[in-house]
Amino acid sequence: MRDEAIGEVAAQIMARLDDAVTPPILLHCAGALPSEEAFANLRRRPLGAGVLHPLRALAGRDEDAHLDGCVFAVEGDGPGREAALRLVDRLGGVPLVLEAAQLPKYHAAAALVSNHAVALVDAGVELLASVGLDRTQATNALAGLLASTVQNLQRVGLPEALTGPIARGDVAVVARHVLALRPHADLLALYRATARRVTKVAADEGRATRDALLRIAALLVE
Repeated sequence: MRDEAIGEVAAQIMARLDDAVTPPILLHCAGALPSEEAFANLRRRPLGAGVLHPLRALAGRDEDAHLDGCVFAVEGDGPGREAALRLVDRLGGVPLVLEAAQLPKYHAAAALVSNHAVALVDAGVELLASVGLDRTQATNALAGLLASTVQNLQRVGLPEALTGPIARGDVAVVARHVLALRPHADLLALYRATARRVTKVAADEGRATRDALLRIAALLVE
């Protein structure tokens, strides 16, 4: 469901309520949309309004219901926020209480790490397929690689979880990457854009020398 549909569904719910019934508290799960904006056009006001957004990739699997320990973004008016916090507690989650203006930045972080990671895997699969690996095999192989990265992040955190040539300051390997990707202009641009952030993490980690990172940065200029 697109975010724009939330107000329409809420209006249908409110329209079916008897006037004598105490209006409900309305919560939605769209992480970038403030509750006041979502329900702004309702003719009958709810008792409260809020946002309850799980920081979890939900793909329609049974495991999606296992939310113990999950961080939930919570926003809303007084009653809406209280209702959302009670639900987080019942689910065994961890609340992250935000103001309306903070939601888009929070949700951008979620999209960048979850949705954009899928796009990066798709780019990797394209490259592996170009050298002869079956797409399904490539997807499974890169999913395993990504899982090992997640384990490293959980075990040692940032920036220590960073591995690879930029973390080592291996200028020659990065140069080979850039050369290999020249026939794939869009993937080269993607590589350079993401690698610039990798150099920042590598600098934080401290294994690569400053000179090596400067030389790598020069390779990443479009």
